[in-house]
Amino acid sequence: MAEQPADKPPSIEARQLAERFLSAVRGGHVDELVGCMTEDARLITDGGGVVRAAGRPILGAGRIARFFVGVRRWASENRRLVPTLVNGRHGALEYMDGILVNAISFEFEGSRISAIYVVRNPRKLRHLGGPQALSSSDS
Repeated sequence: MAEQPADKPPSIEARQLAERFLSAVRGGHVDELVGCMTEDARLITDGGGVVRAAGRPILGAGRIARFFVGVRRWASENRRLVPTLVNGRHGALEYMDGILVNAISFEFEGSRISAIYVVRNPRKLRHLGGPQALSSSDS
């Protein structure tokens, strides 16, 4: 995956947009997700050949929104998206049943998300403390 760390500190507006996107993911709201992204947004996932991921970039806000809502159907009821900085960008760590399964980060263009990177490769998640269970005090 070719994502580079952010060049400048993330803004408060970017954080709010990321949190709005994550809330729409939790709720499965396609229209809200589309409204958070540029029309030509792209989603790139990295499973490293170890875990399931999209084989090619997913292009377009509508397709990306439907992807996130579709994946939501298969997610555990114990899914948790924890907003945080990932590689200097706003994003989230996603836990399923207390185990870190994804690191998500966003690129912004103006007041919209232009790219989403989802790292699923367990080897690349190790430096974030995963995959491992959250302690009971974190849940």
